[in-house]
Amino acid sequence: MNIVILTNLKQYPYHLTLANMINSLLSQPEYTISKLDINSEKYDHKCLAKLKSLNPNVLITLDLAGFRFPTQSGEIALNMLYTKNLNLIWGNKPEYAPFLNKKISLSMQFFDVSGIDNNLPLIFPNLLYYNVPGILSTNFSLEQELSKNKEVFIKIWQDFLKEALLLEA
Repeated sequence: MNIVILTNLKQYPYHLTLANMINSLLSQPEYTISKLDINSEKYDHKCLAKLKSLNPNVLITLDLAGFRFPTQSGEIALNMLYTKNLNLIWGNKPEYAPFLNKKISLSMQFFDVSGIDNNLPLIFPNLLYYNVPGILSTNFSLEQELSKNKEVFIKIWQDFLKEALLLEA
């Protein structure tokens, strides 16, 4: 399985630590894992082309990284990829609204890791697959937080594999 983790390090510096944690947790011979920051290219279309060239089966986004990439009609370009999408979000951040108000692919699952059920499908009717698995902390100063984050992400990954009908390796 080819997995790409999309980050936005410019806006969310904690993405680096999270992406590294996810990479280490999913590291198996059956998985090829790549990390791609959406600001790694000067233009969004070049970053989208790089993402497509990685040919992922699974796309993991942190804080909707990559949702800003538009199609020619202004829709979310990630909707057009042949991937299953695991989207980790932290509550109802105002910067999410422009994207969650648009059409969202049926292959996208959203995991609200704020620890609060924000009932986002009531606010954003296109958000069909919404789960609240627990808290995924963005504070990595304590080893205890990292350990808890690992437990929460493993649960998310298992739920995602089951819901996305992907075979577990």
